[in-house]
Amino acid sequence: NLFAIQDNDYVQVCEVNGDILGFTDDKYVSSFTKDTLEWSGVEFKDSLMPKTAQSSSVTHVLKEYSTGDLIGMAIVSPYVNRPYAAVYRLDGKKGSHTRIELARVPLSSTP
Repeated sequence: NLFAIQDNDYVQVCEVNGDILGFTDDKYVSSFTKDTLEWSGVEFKDSLMPKTAQSSSVTHVLKEYSTGDLIGMAIVSPYVNRPYAAVYRLDGKKGSHTRIELARVPLSSTP
C-alpha cells in the first residue's frame, strides 16, 4: 500500500450484505468484489460529511448482527464551525451506501 494517503489506510475490512468495505482513518472508504477483487471508491448517498469540511471516517466500525448494519464514527472539521465526532449507522442493505447520524459530540480540537 505504498501509494496510500496515510500509512494506516484500508485497516478494517467488513462484509455488509455481500459488499466488502474497507474503512480507513481518512475520508475514503473502498469497496471490493469477492469474485474478482476489483476495487472502487464508495460514494455515500447522504449528507453526513458537509462539502465545506475536512472529514475522516474512523476505521473502527462495529457490525450489528441483528440488522446487518455497521455502526461507525466520523470526525468532521468544518472550516467555519467547531469540529465534532458523528456516530452513524451504515445501512446494511446490499448496495446501499447511506449513513444515518445517530449522535454528534462536539470536540475542542481534532486529533
